Amino acid sequence: MTATKLWLALLCIVVSLFAETAESQTITAESIATYISLDSGRPKDQYSEYSAKLATLLAGYSPAALERIFGKVVSVDFQPTLNTELGLEPMNFGSLSSDLTEGAKAELDKVFEYLQENPGARIMIEGHTDANLHYDQALSEARAASAAAYLASKGIDSSRLETVGYANNRPLIEGNSKEARDANRRIEIRVL
Repeated sequence: MTATKLWLALLCIVVSLFAETAESQTITAESIATYISLDSGRPKDQYSEYSAKLATLLAGYSPAALERIFGKVVSVDFQPTLNTELGLEPMNFGSLSSDLTEGAKAELDKVFEYLQENPGARIMIEGHTDANLHYDQALSEARAASAAAYLASKGIDSSRLETVGYANNRPLIEGNSKEARDANRRIEIRVL
């Protein structure tokens, strides 16, 4: 398959998947990779580069053009997460938990290395949840704080770490399927 055909195929997948979701949606490189991965059954990291390029491409369109393409109002957040830039595996949590898994710690070790190599870098750790419950805001903040505490315990100055919780307001995948819930219980990291 040529690169042009691959781009068109990926764009078609993204348009069809986002068109099926809720009224309004924010499209990110991470959400594009997640949707393509779910559609293809392949690991999402295989689509990181394409997803970042596709998000950047879509960000160049006007809001009216995006509405024509997707059939609804969408916005594009094309600033890649550090998760995408470093090719990190998803850093997910158990249901109702802010405890870091061993897998999440291994990925945060890569973030630690990045911060060691970039001593001027500051990051924002974003916590997310998968449901709309009264304690989701606190849980999302606790997830972000757990990651920050882990990095601080390894020697990163806490002034370089900011945290925020988004509860379930920025899902990677809409819906209540097991895949959606698992993917949405996560942290994402952005360079400030």
